[in-house]
Amino acid sequence: AQLEDAVQAFLWLAENGPQGPGKASALFLAGDSAGGGLALALAVWLRDHPVEGAHVAGVVVVSPETDLTCGGESYTSRRWQEDGGDTCDPMFRDEDPVAASMPQIYRLLGVPGEHGSFPLTTPDLSVLHAALHDLPPTQIHVGDAEVMLSDSVEFGKKARASGSPVEVHVWPRMWHTFTQYSEGCGGDDAEPLQEAVESLKQQADFLKGLAAILLAR
Repeated sequence: AQLEDAVQAFLWLAENGPQGPGKASALFLAGDSAGGGLALALAVWLRDHPVEGAHVAGVVVVSPETDLTCGGESYTSRRWQEDGGDTCDPMFRDEDPVAASMPQIYRLLGVPGEHGSFPLTTPDLSVLHAALHDLPPTQIHVGDAEVMLSDSVEFGKKARASGSPVEVHVWPRMWHTFTQYSEGCGGDDAEPLQEAVESLKQQADFLKGLAAILLAR
């Protein structure tokens, strides 16, 4: 349902440009975590189901969830450990991150073997398992200290091997969706997280560069 909702939102935006009703011929997609995975899945869907008069001009995502099997090595290597160093996930502290993730994933896809359930590799939702050729220019930002690191790294590897212009920026010591802390971490004396500020600037520069190319045509 979430991909269907995203498609409907894209179709509406394609008919309602920045100035109101009217064509928007080029759109950017963005999201983080599950929303990042959804943005990537939408880009894949639109590649296979083109919308007349509109296209995805670029994608920026942070810590996207791309593999609902949770099969990446980072689910083990980035698992939280006391005094484990700068690559241990400080947010998801479950002893077994994969087992802890599955109940929520089963709520989405259904329990394997039950009637109406979907495989964990369903490409519309688990986009790492889709064909990744002919994607729009894409920039992914992810923390080096998060169990979902592999979701970004493996997506980037597969997409580039398929010829798609996808770049992955891995931020040392950063955690899942760290860009949410660009205005600080709460409290009266909160200081902006500089890595978050810089990441957002890089994303903005990426999209501005793509927009400049479109305007020059």
